Amino acid sequence: MKNETKHRRSDLGQTHKSGETKLLTLPKKYKRDWLGRFDKRTVIYQHLDNSYQELLADQGGEDQCSHIRKSLNQKYIWLEFMMKELENRIAQRVAENKSPGELMNSWLFAAQRLNSLAHRLGLAKRAKMVESSLSEYIGRRRKNE
Repeated sequence: MKNETKHRRSDLGQTHKSGETKLLTLPKKYKRDWLGRFDKRTVIYQHLDNSYQELLADQGGEDQCSHIRKSLNQKYIWLEFMMKELENRIAQRVAENKSPGELMNSWLFAAQRLNSLAHRLGLAKRAKMVESSLSEYIGRRRKNE
């Protein structure tokens, strides 16, 4: 438990009434439920959540995704945004006439992981299941409960 509460100081926001400290920036290491720990008032959360919702929609909607698929979707979104941060840091190093060195290696590794996740999740969009009638919808919901 002690290791789970260790974060970089710049990742954390203010402690809320619940006693939980919300994230303000993308965590450097992937952890389960990282998206749910964000301060939902921040612009970065809005952007991350929109990307996550779009990814779910591409796969037929949240109700068509298993827990594992949702977890892979969150990992994909985290990795995608981590790569954007790396790209910005690489560009800054190049602008300063410095070698991007290790940052390029990190970016290449992340690109390979992102490609692997994309293939696991599927590159094609899936149609969302649409009920033909209200009674069919209610019947399907009852089966799932």
